[in-house]
Amino acid sequence: MNAEMTARKKPLPGSLGVASHSANRASIFYPRIRAHASLTGGHSAVALAFVMAHEIGHVLLSEDSHAPSGLMRANWQGTLGRVPGFMPSQADTIRTLLASQ
Repeated sequence: MNAEMTARKKPLPGSLGVASHSANRASIFYPRIRAHASLTGGHSAVALAFVMAHEIGHVLLSEDSHAPSGLMRANWQGTLGRVPGFMPSQADTIRTLLASQ
């Protein structure tokens, strides 16, 4: 979403995206992602990939799918560098889900 669309969505401060498993929909806030990358010395394309993967994880997993580490960690500070993987149990859930479709 661009800045105007992001403002209409009224996300929490610092949120780079939102997603819903039940609605099967994800939104990413690109101006916020670019700003975060700029502030932390990261690359906006990597940060975009990171946020997209995280939000798609929410679409595929349950609504409360945050984890203490890995891609589905709830809060991130600093540079969004290398995109981490899912926790093993989350990866198994996604594989099972996709194999059944």
